[in-house]
Amino acid sequence: METLPKPIPAETSRRITSLRFLLAVMVVFIHNNFTAESLAELYEAEGIVIAFNQGAFGMWVQRFISGGIALCAVPLFFLFAAYLQFRKNDSYGTLLRKRAKSLALPFFLWPVLNIALFVGVKLLVARTVPEFLERPGAIPQFEWTAADWLHAFFGYEDMTKGRTFGGYLGQMWFVRDLFILILLSPLIRLFARKFPVCSLLFVSFFYFCDVRPLVVASQALFYYTLGLFWAEYDVPLLDCVRRIRWKAILPLYIALWLARWLVFGEYSPCYWFMVLASCLVMLKASALIEKSARAFSAAEKLSAVSFWLFAIHEPFLLNGVQLVWRKLLPMTTPARCIAEYFCVSILVVALGTAGGLL
Repeated sequence: METLPKPIPAETSRRITSLRFLLAVMVVFIHNNFTAESLAELYEAEGIVIAFNQGAFGMWVQRFISGGIALCAVPLFFLFAAYLQFRKNDSYGTLLRKRAKSLALPFFLWPVLNIALFVGVKLLVARTVPEFLERPGAIPQFEWTAADWLHAFFGYEDMTKGRTFGGYLGQMWFVRDLFILILLSPLIRLFARKFPVCSLLFVSFFYFCDVRPLVVASQALFYYTLGLFWAEYDVPLLDCVRRIRWKAILPLYIALWLARWLVFGEYSPCYWFMVLASCLVMLKASALIEKSARAFSAAEKLSAVSFWLFAIHEPFLLNGVQLVWRKLLPMTTPARCIAEYFCVSILVVALGTAGGLL
């Protein structure tokens, strides 16, 4: 027998709202994260050299933000989505109808919109000011095969890295995996109710060992399951986080962050512990936003455009702003590299937010 919906505590709702837009901003910073390696991978195969003279300070700033605290963004989106879903407790049919509109429809429409914008704007610029483009004659979409179009929408698996990516809109892997988890949610809930300890151990193993279960990312399943437990068992998650002192959680996070970058590397168990710690830091910070009337008012208004910013920022908007910036201010010095990192990210957030508000 299906349980009745449980009311969402007002403070919990406010603290989730306080983080929505901030997490979308963090996703922008994650994706505007040039490194010498990433630029070489993107351009050197085509004989294009992009100026990038980054200093040690700028490198560690990017590692602290894009390679550190900002990595909590997508995990917390999964956590909040699961909590709200299981707390509201819609019937399975109602849930699928709602998510078909809010997830499946955008999942297919946003790539079409971005591809159309990219092709249309590039053709226009190529006709008017072709010297402004790095590859004026390259319209890869005109040469895509059927497999390329499938990859653009559903993502692809890179066997050399053992990871699944989000397709043309890399950030949309979140929408894809969330919809799959919603489809499987009756089974996930049944297992969590029958074997709560085993289910937590199961998803924790996949998460910390970075093994992809089924057809979703390990972190997607892990944080979605945590959200389920938060909702189903009335776990006082935010109260527990509140009790953790800043002088305890910040040194823990910094130690894990340093260990990830100096010793263990990406996608190690230390990396996933660092991401978990960053989630705790951000959940604790949500109390500060919620308590400030001015900060919460701004966060509440901007939360309405958080998904718009998340969806529109990449690749068209971000790539366009990056291109203009590199033409006007090539990253030839450490100061210009760090200026690109912050200014381009802020411009993308501003343009994306303005578009969403309009």
